[in-house]
Amino acid sequence: MKKSFFVALSLMLMLLGAAAVQAAAVITVQVEILGGFSIDCSDLFNFGAVMPGQSIEETLELKVWSNRAWDLYVSCIGPVEVPGTLEVEDQRGLWQDVASSSRLVLWDQTATGSEGSVVHIPFRLSTSYADAPGEYEFQIEFTVVPSL
Repeated sequence: MKKSFFVALSLMLMLLGAAAVQAAAVITVQVEILGGFSIDCSDLFNFGAVMPGQSIEETLELKVWSNRAWDLYVSCIGPVEVPGTLEVEDQRGLWQDVASSSRLVLWDQTATGSEGSVVHIPFRLSTSYADAPGEYEFQIEFTVVPSL
C-alpha cells in the first residue's frame, strides 16, 4: 500500500512539476527577396508568305512576371539573314529596325505581381524585289532586365 501511495504521489508531483515548468525563446528571422524575372512566349513566330514589295504585320504575345520595375529588350541573335526589313513597334508606337540594332528597348513597366503582365508586340516585315525567293529563318531574343 505504501509503495502504491508513493508511486501515485510521485506521478502527481511529476505532472504538477511538468505543468509548471516551461521555457520560451524568441528568434529573429531574416530573409532577402531578390529581384526576379520570368518571360514566356511561343517558340515559333510565323509571318507566312509575302510578295515582294509588300509589308505584313503580325503581333507576338509575351507574358512577363517581375517583382520590380523592368525593361523589355529585343535583338536578333546569331548570323542575321533577315529578308527585307524587320521592324518592331515599341511602347511609344515607334517602329524600329530589329536587324540593324544590337538591342532595342521595347517596353518598360512596373512590377507585375504573381499574375504577370501580357505584352503585345507588333512586328512588320517589309520586302522588296531585291529579296531572293526562299524560306528564311532567323532568331530574335527577348530579354527582361531591371529598369534603371
